[in-house]
Amino acid sequence: MAISNLTKPKAAAAAIIGFCIAVSLFDQSFFLSSDEQGPLLAEFLQRQLSVKIDEESSDSIYSWAKDFIHPLFRTPKPSKDTVVFWHIPKSGGTNAKRLYRDCMRKKVDIEADVKKLKKADTDSIPLGAVDILFTPYPDIVIKNLVDSSNKVRALALFRHPVERLISKFYYLKTATWERQYSPEWEDMDLHDWAEKENLEINAIVKRLAGKSQRHEATDMDLELAKETI
Repeated sequence: MAISNLTKPKAAAAAIIGFCIAVSLFDQSFFLSSDEQGPLLAEFLQRQLSVKIDEESSDSIYSWAKDFIHPLFRTPKPSKDTVVFWHIPKSGGTNAKRLYRDCMRKKVDIEADVKKLKKADTDSIPLGAVDILFTPYPDIVIKNLVDSSNKVRALALFRHPVERLISKFYYLKTATWERQYSPEWEDMDLHDWAEKENLEINAIVKRLAGKSQRHEATDMDLELAKETI
């Protein structure tokens, strides 16, 4: 149990950092006036990238990301942009949901259910319907709900993969309210679980590639994932 407790402060820190970044995107008055922050943010990101990016000719990222997500160096428009938040389990996403919904009073879709959002007979996200969509499947949501004339912003919180899986192990053995609750893990040793029960191998790379955990991730999948992120 001590291992689990050690990972909690780091997860909280990740959530706070992500929240601060997102606040700056959603509310330009948080640090500077709206006239000042947009151009400064775009200039900063371009300087950090240290490269002129030609998004029309870029083949080094997944097409759904290139076609439907605003690039980092494009000036944010907080009053117009819809954000898709990639909720990676045990990486601070639940805290982020609470911050956006309860503290920032944003319109949040908790699950970003594709079928639910398409009930209105629309092929894309209705403008103004939500401020931020949380989903563990960003590729599926973006490919199904976004069009090139209504691009979205993308956010995510990442955590060290080993720490994330340790947290998952200790959490799901006691979280009776979760669909993935696993009481059979209660008396299991962490190392035994990692060797015999854990199915997550290169989970982040596979998610971006649209692959299930049963499939293998290739070197090309890894390169595309790194460039897309």
